Amino acid sequence: MTTIRAHFDGKFFVPDEPVNMPSNRPLTLRVEEVVAAAEKPLPQKWLPLNLPINAELAQAIAEESEFDIEES
Repeated sequence: MTTIRAHFDGKFFVPDEPVNMPSNRPLTLRVEEVVAAAEKPLPQKWLPLNLPINAELAQAIAEESEFDIEES
């Protein structure tokens, strides 16, 4: 199976890059909409816990370098 990024122009599916495939061969297209990064839901491990916390403790955690968020 080959994955090809494309867009729909209202009439045809148009590849976003050159495609190296034989012409005039029957194909089955499975269309999956690409979701922009901002629209993707957060992974389960990153969902907020919504725990009650007092303002002083929240401030202490925010200022503590041990709790800095690192990108992975």
